[in-house]
Amino acid sequence: MSIIIWIIIVAAVASGIYYVYSAFLKRKVSSKKVSVEPGPKPSPITVTKVVIGGFSFQPRELSIVRGSAVRWINNDATAHVIVDDAGAFKSDSLPQGGTFEVVFDSSGEFSYHCAIHPSMTGKIVVE
Repeated sequence: MSIIIWIIIVAAVASGIYYVYSAFLKRKVSSKKVSVEPGPKPSPITVTKVVIGGFSFQPRELSIVRGSAVRWINNDATAHVIVDDAGAFKSDSLPQGGTFEVVFDSSGEFSYHCAIHPSMTGKIVVE
């Protein structure tokens, strides 16, 4: 009689293990890796042009809303380098016809000048 009890116990344990194991296999577990990558930077709200001509910026002072861009266009025959006084931005040397664009994501006043011709100054006010 003791052998029959052991067979029943072993059978019960085996069926319990099988039940737990099969339930585990049926469970849907996602093993996919999810990565979050930054999307493309949104386009600026507006793009305002500042023309460089006659060794000056036109307009000299400009007000824009946050998220807008300013595009400088060099119409002078000589090169210019646009530099923010606080170091927030700096263009490469812009030959005649060259352009430089900055998107202003934060509010504030941004005074700038030409690194080659320091008497050329301008200001962007971002609201």
